[in-house]
Amino acid sequence: MLNRSARFPRVALLFGALLLLASCGPKEETGPGEVHWDREVCERCRMALSDPHYSAQVRGGPATERTRLYLFDDLGCAVLWLDGQDWKEDPRTEIWVNDCETGTWLDARKAHYLTGKVTPMDFGLGARPATTPGATLTYNEAVAHIYEMRERKKAKKAGMAAPMQQQGEDAASTQPAESEIDWPAPVPAPSRDHSTAATLEHLSAPAEEQE
Repeated sequence: MLNRSARFPRVALLFGALLLLASCGPKEETGPGEVHWDREVCERCRMALSDPHYSAQVRGGPATERTRLYLFDDLGCAVLWLDGQDWKEDPRTEIWVNDCETGTWLDARKAHYLTGKVTPMDFGLGARPATTPGATLTYNEAVAHIYEMRERKKAKKAGMAAPMQQQGEDAASTQPAESEIDWPAPVPAPSRDHSTAATLEHLSAPAEEQE
């Protein structure tokens, strides 16, 4: 029977082998991935990713799963979509955004932002390296801007819908009820006197009878 001193090297060897196997397994991927422009669609709005200056990527996923990439045609879509995920605060979660000048990928949390840009979903933000003159918005300020733009879109949509609804209500209120419509009086059918009827019967009788 082996004593404790003889068993210890075997246990240590087995433990070392398990660590080696674990280190040889697939590693968690990080960073942005390749985008197939005009062939892949936004995870939120389902529009094609076509502009390599304003798109975004989120790498993440539930804690029990390996991370994966989610693609977006606009940083605004990425921020709003990510806010609805339970794992948004997971330390593995990464957000990448295109440099609006060069198209290279930037860490969205470290980038600074310009406003007034024409972006695919009209959130208007262009990412630049933090040292870029004029790019004054931090990531948190950019997030606040995105939510402000979303509220403006909602208000604009509601403002456009209100007049249309009012027009429909006005049209319904001005239309008279059926009982109030002055329908034309029915036209009586023409009457036939006896002579007319006799003439018609004569014309419709066989030739022999007419003779």
